[in-house]
Formats: sequence, structure tokens, C-alpha cells
Amino acid sequence: MSTPEQLLQQYWGLPSFRGVQKDAISNFLLGKDTLVLMPTGGGKSICYQIPILAQDGIGLVISPLVALMKDQVNALQNKGIKAMQLSGYYSEEDLIRLFDNLQFGNYQFLYLAPERLLNAWFVEKLSNLPISSIIVDEAHCVSQWGHDFRPSFLKIKELRTLFPKIPVMALTATATKLVQKDIQEQLAMKEAVILESEFYRSNLQYHFLETSDKYFELRRLLTQNTGCAIVYVRTRKATNDIAAYLNLHNIKATYFHGGMLLEEKSRNMEMWLQNETRVMVATNAFGMGIDKPDVRMVIHVQPSENVENYYQESGRAGRDGKESSCFLLFSEQDLHHQEQLVKQQIIPKEFLQKMYRQLCSHLQIAYGEGIGQTYALEMQSFAEKYAWKISTITSALQFIERQGIVQIQWQAMHHEKAQIVLPQSQILEYLHQNSTNKELLLMMMRTYPGIFDHVCEVSREYLAKLVQTSTDIIAQKLQNLYAVGLIFYEYQKADILITFLEVREDDYTIDRTAKYLQQQNQKRLDQWKAMEQLVLQTKTCIPQYMLHYFDQPMEQKCGKCSHCLTSQKSKPIKKEEIKKNIIQLIQQKPMSSKELQLVLTLEQYILLEILEELIEDNFLAYNAINQLQIKKV
Repeated sequence: MSTPEQLLQQYWGLPSFRGVQKDAISNFLLGKDTLVLMPTGGGKSICYQIPILAQDGIGLVISPLVALMKDQVNALQNKGIKAMQLSGYYSEEDLIRLFDNLQFGNYQFLYLAPERLLNAWFVEKLSNLPISSIIVDEAHCVSQWGHDFRPSFLKIKELRTLFPKIPVMALTATATKLVQKDIQEQLAMKEAVILESEFYRSNLQYHFLETSDKYFELRRLLTQNTGCAIVYVRTRKATNDIAAYLNLHNIKATYFHGGMLLEEKSRNMEMWLQNETRVMVATNAFGMGIDKPDVRMVIHVQPSENVENYYQESGRAGRDGKESSCFLLFSEQDLHHQEQLVKQQIIPKEFLQKMYRQLCSHLQIAYGEGIGQTYALEMQSFAEKYAWKISTITSALQFIERQGIVQIQWQAMHHEKAQIVLPQSQILEYLHQNSTNKELLLMMMRTYPGIFDHVCEVSREYLAKLVQTSTDIIAQKLQNLYAVGLIFYEYQKADILITFLEVREDDYTIDRTAKYLQQQNQKRLDQWKAMEQLVLQTKTCIPQYMLHYFDQPMEQKCGKCSHCLTSQKSKPIKKEEIKKNIIQLIQQKPMSSKELQLVLTLEQYILLEILEELIEDNFLAYNAINQLQIKKV
């Protein structure tokens, strides 16, 4: 067998391990239970992927992040490593076939969502596989004190009775001492080796800026700082609006949010990864599993809902170890608005019961049925039908997903179906008399050979390319053909796909989760209060505050975050030199104070103070459109 170092070079092309990776791999290969705490971008996956490759058998990887599992399986397969992911619903026949492949196909990795372990038949099938190790990613989910507790994680403990001699590795980016202790207990870890990476990343500079003009601050920061950037916003609409604003000001930007179609997501992502565009404007749906080391800036346009999310999102900057900046822009109104959003996510049991019943009715699921079925849901129409807020519905759906009641694919999509309902002879006669839709109908007949006999899946995007027109025109033509009775046409839009993992049992289903619901509600409030305190307090160093939150003492202040710089004695400002620079700039053309701030790397209050002095000394004056110009004597 190859050594860990040889595997690292062979599959990842890296010369050496970093941080606690080597210790984690060594201890795990010795059969020791291992708890790894490593911040975002620290290379957690290498800690377990290499020891799995270094021994015979299948490594069982349990994670709640379906999209991330898919990315990792694809990455392993691209390296020529046999890996499988089991997510979504499979019939018993399909699972038997897949388990046969696992048992006899020389697979090395099996990725599972924890909800799979709720099925006794599935667990029995697992027990027949040559499992070499058990990996629990996002291990904070096993603790009721963690920020994303999922009861299905508690079933992992039962695997230890099936595989008593197999070591467990648990990994997480964030865990307090209380959560660490709970992880070890809930996973029945025996004398676990705890390996903790340095959570403080000295190459990151944190700056919190209170401002009422977010757009200007974004433009200023992205003008004065070069390099690739992520801008995090709260809403899907804001991703589009801010990207458009930045492009208007010659800052190349694209956008990303959960409501986009997969092909659009992939296109925008690739543009950003290949540096064809500099800035990605995104909701927090973006970033998990994205390995782009050269992100120089992460800018939050509003505060995150908790410290855990902010730490992970801001930590996507500077993964290559080079100096990078993390900016958080906020206003008093932002804090009030975020608190209201958090309160909207507090779900009373009565609401959850009602929403679950209405969801089942909306999807036409009868009592005692639904298990294994997948349904498309358009959130806006569901919310309007029952007069619910989308944010509250989303929070409720996320909760029942964590409880293993459903599995949700949070991906916007659409389905189109069509059939030509008239005989071919009548269609040809129609085309002879009407040329308007001739090209489209002929293309449909050529592209979908069975379209006269049965309903076919069609694509307006594909047809638009063939006919060389826009998708909107194709959509209108299809609707027109349907209206005159030539074709059957159905267009179905969905924000999410919901797979039911249990039969519909209404109140019984919800009652058993009530204790977790109350716990989650209180946790959301506590987490927001901690985030609000981080934003409002100005005396404690920002990294120091965050590390204290995670029970990681940091003795020295970072000395370079906005709080540290404010508390330090102000360095003498070379006013005369700055005045000369300002006069030289304005001699070239009149400029507003904001335009000057875009060029000069000065705090706003310092710039305004210097401008006031230049005006009082009769060097500058404002013109009719509020620009500064050289004062004429």
C-alpha cells in the first residue's frame, strides 16, 4: 500500500500536509477515534480521504450536505477513485443492485446522508459491506448544543455496535468545548484524540463599517482593493441588482442564488472560478465546497444570522495564505431587520402542524401515503395560497428536513412537456396555410420523433438555439400553438423538489419532533444575540471575540482589525501631503467628495476634515453640481 505522503502527491499533487492533517491521518490509521476541529478551507476532507485510500475496504462518510457530498464524489471519480453517493429515494430493487456493486465493485468511498440510518433494512445491508472506517462530517450536527442539530445523527452511534473495531473520525469547523464533549459521547468515541487547528488566521483582516450607502462603499472597497471577491447579500434580488450596479461601474461581476436554474448557476460559477469575472455576488447558498484559494476579499452587505455562518463565510477569503480582507457593512436598520427575520424563523408547533398538513394537501398526498415519492413545489404559489411568509415556510421545511421527515433538493428547475395532437397530414396542411410557426413545428417534429404518439420532454432553450431566436419567443409560440389546439403543452416551474422519507401522519409526525423545535427556536435567538453583540461592540478585537465564542482563547489582539485600529493611538496624518494630492486631482477635473474617496485610501471623516480646511483656506470651492473645484481668485 502507498504511504499517506505518496497518496497526497499522487492524487492531490501536494508536496506535504499542513496543520493537523498528518497527525489526524496517523492516529486514524492506528485505529484511534479522532475528533478534528479545522476551520473552513483548512483541508478537512484530506484528513479522512487519505487514510481510507491507504487501507482496504470502504470508507463510510456521513454528511448532511447533499450538494457537498456530490461535489466530493465527483472530485474523487475524476481522480479515478471509485466512490458512490446515496441520496434521494431509491426503490428496494435499486438499492439491492447498488449494494451488490458496493460489495463486489472495489468501491472505496460511500457517502450517505444520516437519514439513511433511520431505515433498519438499509442498516442491515450496510453491515454486510467491508467497511474500513466511519467518518462523520459536520459532526456538530450530532450535538443538541451545536448550531445545526439533527436527530438523525444520533443513529450513527448504533453503527458502532455493528462495527465495534472500526475507528470513527468526526470533523467540524466550529465546536465549543461543550459541543466537543457531546460529540464524543453521542458517537461513543473511546479515548478520542482531539486535534484542533489554529482557528485564528493571521492573513485575514476584519473590518466592520457602519454606513447608510452600501452601494458606494462596495464600489469604493472594490476599486481600492484588487483581486477576486465574494459579496454576500441577503436576498436573491439583491444578487442581481448589485452585480448590475458593479458592472455599470466597470467592476466585472456575476451573481449566484438558490433560485437559479442549474445551467445558469454552472455558467456563472465557471466564469468566476476562471477569473473571467472578478466579483461573485451571492446569497449564503454559495460557497460550500468551493475551493478557490485566491479570494482576496469577502464583503458582507448585511450581518449574518449567527457567528458560525459569518466565521465560515468570511473564512473563504485568503485560503492561499496571502493577505486578504473581510468587510462587514451594516446600519442600525440592518440589525433591526435581521432580528425581525430571525423572529420570523421562530416556528410555533401549531404553525408547523398546520403547514405540514397544508403542504401534504397542496401536493395531494393522502394520509398514510407519500413515502418515497418526490414532488415539485413552487414556493411563491404555495405561500400565496395559504398566506404564509416564504421565509417562515423555508425555516419550517428546513426543520422537517433535519428531522429526517423529508429530503429537499433546494434547486430551481422547470419541466416542459409537449405533444402534437393532430395527425401529421393535418399539421402539414396547417403549415402550408400558416407560415408563422412553420420553422418551430418542423424542428419539433425532427427533434422529438415520438411527439405525435406520446408526450415528450421538450426544452425551450434547446429549441431556441435550433431556431436561432430567444427562449421568450419560443415560449410564446408554444403557448399560441397550445391555444389553437395543435399541441398539448405543459410548463411546470419549481423552486424545490421534496422527497418524503415517511408516510403522511400529520400531528403524529410533528409531535415527536416538538422538543427539538423548542430547542432550535431558543438557539436561533441566542445565536443572533451573539452576532449582534459582535457587530455592536467596539472594544474587543474582532478575531478575538469570534475565537472566544468558539472557546478558543486568543491572548494577543490581532492589531489590524477595525476595532484594534480604532483603539490604537492614531498615527500622525501627513495632511500637507494629502492636500497636495487632492489639489492635483482636482486640477485635472472637478470631483465630488465621494469620487475623491474612491481614489484616496482615507477614512471618510479624515477626508472631510481635510476638505473643510482646504475650503476655509480658499483653495477649493463647490460648483453648481456639488463638485469640488479649484477656487478662482
